[in-house]
Amino acid sequence: MDDHAFDLVLIDIEGSEYFAMQGMTSILGQTKTLIVEFLPHHITNVAGVALDDFLAQVPEHFTKLTVPAKNATYERSEGMDVLRRMFAAGEGDDGILFHH
Repeated sequence: MDDHAFDLVLIDIEGSEYFAMQGMTSILGQTKTLIVEFLPHHITNVAGVALDDFLAQVPEHFTKLTVPAKNATYERSEGMDVLRRMFAAGEGDDGILFHH
């Protein structure tokens, strides 16, 4: 059994989600579901990164994402656009789910 294969990774570390994802690419590449806090203030002012840099840390194998605040699940492309609109409007979510 691979020690780096997880069913779920939950990241809620008050603005350092970007850095955690950046440092765990191998783990995320084998994870079935990723839940990450999505707060525009944290991305911009705590992590100090652009939204696209943040989103680039989400591995490609996650083909869907669920936004609980919108009570909706999207295909990756549409979901990323939803996140961009949310970010522009200053809207966040305590836990975006990235999955297959």
